[in-house]
Amino acid sequence: MSLTSLLNMAGLFMGILAAGLMYYFPPRMQLFTDKGEPYVNWVGTPTSDGASRGKWQSRLAKAGPCLLFIGFALQLAGSIAG
Repeated sequence: MSLTSLLNMAGLFMGILAAGLMYYFPPRMQLFTDKGEPYVNWVGTPTSDGASRGKWQSRLAKAGPCLLFIGFALQLAGSIAG
């Protein structure tokens, strides 16, 4: 396999992985009232398990766009190298 093919396949894989992460772990949307003030919807204090899951969701939601950019850059490098 050539370098171009490997870069394009790696970029495609990163793009698919990023799309899956962004679909299954979307970032939280900030809600606003009619006056433009942020609306906070806290039900109670999170448990340690809930806080841990929230941290992972936040990390995965931030990783999706980064992986999408890396996938795009790999495909761009593959097209330039070819």
